[in-house]
Amino acid sequence: MHARQLNGYFKFGRLKVGGGWLGRNVETVLPTVPDVRTNIFYLTGSYLVTPSVVVDGGVYRTVDKNQDTRATLVALRGTYLFSKRTAVYLQSGYVFNSARAAYTVSQGGGGTTPGAGMGQLGVMAGIRHAF
Repeated sequence: MHARQLNGYFKFGRLKVGGGWLGRNVETVLPTVPDVRTNIFYLTGSYLVTPSVVVDGGVYRTVDKNQDTRATLVALRGTYLFSKRTAVYLQSGYVFNSARAAYTVSQGGGGTTPGAGMGQLGVMAGIRHAF
């Protein structure tokens, strides 16, 4: 596997905006399995609403021309900071797949991948604590 990446961000007051590109090439050894060349483009943002509330999200576009698959993932998260080490969060994401794509909103294991051309919604809530 070969990967290349280009990214950056800027901050303006309480707003942070970032973006980038990740190019991945996976060369297979079996003649019946095609190589995978994927480009992922992304734009993210984070806004500190108050000293304790952060809203962040992003748009991620995956393109694989060899397999004619494309997908767009939109994600949004709200975080409440109890301290520098502890927070609660609620996040959601939706993936829009092209007709031949079956990308998943998360890597949840077997049975969680949508059918080709279908979208998928994911929601997660949690507590984060850094040790």
